[in-house]
Amino acid sequence: MNAVESNLDTTQATVATTSGAPDTEISNTNEKAQLRAYVGPVLPAELGAAASGGPDTETSNTNDETELLVYAEPALPTNPSVAATQMPVTYTYKIKSGDTLSHILERYGVYRAMKKLMINRKNVAVFDSLMAGDTIQLSKHHGELLEISYRPSPLRILKLRLQADGSYLHSEETLEIKALETHVTVDITDSLYLSAKRMGLSDKLIISMAGILEWDIDFAYDIRKGDRFTVIYEEDYIQDKKIKDGDILAIDF
Repeated sequence: MNAVESNLDTTQATVATTSGAPDTEISNTNEKAQLRAYVGPVLPAELGAAASGGPDTETSNTNDETELLVYAEPALPTNPSVAATQMPVTYTYKIKSGDTLSHILERYGVYRAMKKLMINRKNVAVFDSLMAGDTIQLSKHHGELLEISYRPSPLRILKLRLQADGSYLHSEETLEIKALETHVTVDITDSLYLSAKRMGLSDKLIISMAGILEWDIDFAYDIRKGDRFTVIYEEDYIQDKKIKDGDILAIDF
């Protein structure tokens, strides 16, 4: 930090700089002045005039107290959006009627990959029947297509992935449905249907339950307020996501 001389009216003050301390004080018997200085890293050249114009200064005077602020802004941080482009980016696109794989690749600026894909017709044949409303995912890096992923059904995933030699490898994954057992206890407060819906049972389960009990229970006369029943049933999951209710295993009425 350089030593600073400041003339305030007719009073002279000498600033003594202490190594490593960014703050210094100026004082005399008539007026009090405070000088705080901060000098940041060299500003980048692209800031133009801001870099060559020197530090900004701001002064404020209140009666006999004067404060002088001297500072220079540090170098700007790296733009997060620019840094993000250095990493692979994945896009999810909802397929529209009339869309083809080549149209989608062109939309995302990776149409040149189509030539490589066409080397092996099987690569693109699996994408010939894109269904409107489905979604397709594309990953790219520096304008190069890394992977395409399409799920034509809940249990089937089709992928094309870039290999080290520049070709694309087709793969297909078949997912398994996992059935988990669960149960719900329902207290009858009005009708069987409304009480069951209130406890989260689906229409499918309620209809199935009614079909199972119709030979044993008269729903018009045997169901009363205060009755209780428990339904034990399965829920079907794919990759930890519930897709539908399964079969009823037992009913305790």
